[in-house]
Amino acid sequence: MKARLTTKGDIITWSNARGSGELMKLTFTDAAGDDIEAVLFKEAVAKWRPLLTEDYVYLVSGGRIKAKNRQYSHTSSNYEITLDTSARIEVTVEDGSIAKTSFAFKTIAQVMESPENTVLDLIAVLKSFDDPREIVSTKLGGKTLHKRELFLVGEAGIEINLTLWGETAKTEPPQAGVI
Repeated sequence: MKARLTTKGDIITWSNARGSGELMKLTFTDAAGDDIEAVLFKEAVAKWRPLLTEDYVYLVSGGRIKAKNRQYSHTSSNYEITLDTSARIEVTVEDGSIAKTSFAFKTIAQVMESPENTVLDLIAVLKSFDDPREIVSTKLGGKTLHKRELFLVGEAGIEINLTLWGETAKTEPPQAGVI
């Protein structure tokens, strides 16, 4: 496929009865505006992560396609791709055939009316934010997680909290203003 890398996720570590490792999720968008999630596991994370840059266009081949797990994937596609170290991912010339990321902004009031687990583009003003903190998850066997709270205000004065997790939580938000 020829697609733009629109999201390069954080590395996620996992451990279960079958073993442990790490994974990273990517979202690619094609010329039709459809998006699909690709997942890298273990050695593929080490191989591909340093070579991938958000907003670049890539030719991707050699992955395994399967039905997506709707609990973990919020793309428009019904499928996801698993890419291993034998896949081919190569940057290609930007020819304008694949649009840059577009947004469908919603207000905070619309967010509050949306079903749980809906993925939205939000427009709001960053009022303030807490410092990042570490928490220990009992559900994840004592794993340390990074968390930061942002406090947003919408056009009607409605306030909402936004929680950031993982590496994103460690990134310093912009000073109060539009984000």
